[in-house]
Amino acid sequence: MRFFDETGGHIESAFDDRVLGISPTTLRAIPRRVAVAGGIRKTTAIKAALSGGWVHVLITDLQVARSLLAPAAPRRRPATRRRQADA
Repeated sequence: MRFFDETGGHIESAFDDRVLGISPTTLRAIPRRVAVAGGIRKTTAIKAALSGGWVHVLITDLQVARSLLAPAAPRRRPATRRRQADA
């Protein structure tokens, strides 16, 4: 088990030293990496795994698949206050 952020970047921590498994470098060297994940609440993590290149093949449910293929909603910029000129 490895941890990554919402963009798929590996998060290094002291926990890495206690993981029984292959290193992130070895994992990324595998030509075909398959993930099985589902549940709409995991969509952000699944998207991050795909974006970060951790996974090449995804087996998931229909809800997650539709969510991943839907166009991203445009981000709204926070409103800014205009300063009134001193009179």
